[in-house]
Amino acid sequence: MNDWTELTVASAHGDLSEADFESGDGAILANGRTVSLGNANTWIKTPTEDLVFQYVSDGEVVDGVILWEGNNDVPFEVGDLNTNGVINSADWTILRTNQHANLSGLSLAEAYRAGDLTGDKLNNHADFVAFKSIYEAANGAGSFALMLSNVPEPSGIVLVLTSGLLALPLARRPKYRK
Repeated sequence: MNDWTELTVASAHGDLSEADFESGDGAILANGRTVSLGNANTWIKTPTEDLVFQYVSDGEVVDGVILWEGNNDVPFEVGDLNTNGVINSADWTILRTNQHANLSGLSLAEAYRAGDLTGDKLNNHADFVAFKSIYEAANGAGSFALMLSNVPEPSGIVLVLTSGLLALPLARRPKYRK
């Protein structure tokens, strides 16, 4: 068995390169053999399945076949930020929570999972517009506004109590007589 050297750092998501520097022979991969490229922490689930597997055979670079596991071999839909198979209010919560966050230090996949639908490592108005369009395409015309109307807002009771607390000092003011 040959010793393989990882060429990338463990936290890198853009490259999974390894090489055999000792013998230069590499490894023998039988036709149809399965090779795991990592665990669930290696693959950041996004609609962009852009992994390329290449190897050298008889001095030629050959493209291998990639099979994605964990999504029934169906790409995730753009807008499904939590990759649960549906575009819903949970995805809206992710986009809204990360709005205007600094995503510049993240990989494209990490930035997408934080709401960057446009691929510019920002979560801004353009991403909001894209999400609204995607949401309505998935759930029907007017569904985005309906979803927003169902998002819990501060309770009317809380507002009444708060205004009552502000008015309380006025009601207890002593009356002065002339």
